[in-house]
Amino acid sequence: MRLGFCSLLLLFNLLSYSQQTKIYGNAPEYAGEQISFNYYNDLINREEKQLCEFNIDNDGNFSCTLDIQNITYSFVRLGVFNATIFLEPGRSYKIIFPPKKNKSYEEKLDRYFSYKEIELGIFSEDKNELNYVIQDFDNLLNNFIDRNIYKIRNGLLKKESDSLKVKLDNQFSKNLNKYFLNYKKYRFAYLDFLNNVRSPDPIINKYYYKQNILAENKAYSDLFNILFDSFLTRFTNQEKQKCLSSTILLNKGLSKVYFCIAKKLYLSDYKLRELILIKGIHDSFRKNTFPKKALESLVDSIITNPFAVNNLKFAVNCKSYISQFYSNNVAPDFSLKNSSNEIFTLKKFEGKYIYLNIINSLNKNIKDRLYLINNMYLNNSDKLSCITVVPNKIFLEANQHFTDSDYLWNILCLINIEGFVSNYQIKSYPTNFLISPNGEFILSPAPQASPSFESQFRNIVLERDIRDLRSGVKR
Repeated sequence: MRLGFCSLLLLFNLLSYSQQTKIYGNAPEYAGEQISFNYYNDLINREEKQLCEFNIDNDGNFSCTLDIQNITYSFVRLGVFNATIFLEPGRSYKIIFPPKKNKSYEEKLDRYFSYKEIELGIFSEDKNELNYVIQDFDNLLNNFIDRNIYKIRNGLLKKESDSLKVKLDNQFSKNLNKYFLNYKKYRFAYLDFLNNVRSPDPIINKYYYKQNILAENKAYSDLFNILFDSFLTRFTNQEKQKCLSSTILLNKGLSKVYFCIAKKLYLSDYKLRELILIKGIHDSFRKNTFPKKALESLVDSIITNPFAVNNLKFAVNCKSYISQFYSNNVAPDFSLKNSSNEIFTLKKFEGKYIYLNIINSLNKNIKDRLYLINNMYLNNSDKLSCITVVPNKIFLEANQHFTDSDYLWNILCLINIEGFVSNYQIKSYPTNFLISPNGEFILSPAPQASPSFESQFRNIVLERDIRDLRSGVKR
């Protein structure tokens, strides 16, 4: 029955009416560049997907046509900018790129670089165009919040907040775009939340309990992600009996999990409860607060639950997010030299777990991370080999830093950067991998070194040791 429904759901999606949307314009500063417009697969899991890609010609002209079924929040990275736009099916957008400002060399290497958020400019005479309306609305609301944030968070401006909502409601009363109406509703909900930040349950009950799930609306999902950030961790920290924690760890099943969290009114709404749980699984995996297998089993239970139809997309996306970090593929071999010109290959480290760390600079953040790697290495050197790989241009500097810091794990020089980056599919720096004693990826990529990751590593070792004992594998 389940398969039949999913087949019908897929057929419906394939046959759904979609309209062509066009993006075009002229940006001479960006001539010759390849531009990619992206979107989130869903606004809960927030995995980036490509929506449209094109090359800007020598005269700066560009054009791209795409099929979308619903209003889509899209963004494009342009140097230091993250430029955003709401795209409606069937519309054409003549857009204006911001003045070009490339990242500096250091910014390109900074994995934690924070883009400057801007809205893309649009040539349009329609004052009711969705982007114009949202920008005008947000400017007025954000101006009030920014000027009064401390008073608002202390509950001192509730009357003024209510008055502003009435004023904005009247000012934008003629715009009946359904997406905007819901956007406005949940931006008002955000203002209500700021006024009640210490006791958000009434806000959740008003705006989310027994309400339509509007997870594709940015304002809805932004507030949802704030309200339910790290839900499983926060809930287990608050409960006295530790019902939820033991249920997840011992894999007691989905119904038992729902029983443990059924104390709040809004959690009696099964659609909302399911979405909150998916969000909790996603965040718990990202922050390493529960064992991977327990979380994977839980999301599998949601996917196979015949009543999980409403949130099936989010559950599948969450499963995909978890799976991409746990690959059983064999790690590519390499041949790299240390400062003594001794050649090291991956096979040389067989028999121990390998934490492979690839860096491209020695800024303060990187040095702090190396210090944490050193702690992890010293605490687990009987089971763990650490390898830091650096490009030839900074190898001497990095090697000297290792010597001055008394770091004892291997630092290796990377000469064929393109081949290594391609083999390991490195997208940013620093990047890390956890590799098993027999050369298979365990975490690809792995989190940055930290006490929480060290704890996760030990759980991984214990889990694999128990599995090997049961299957009779010897190491």
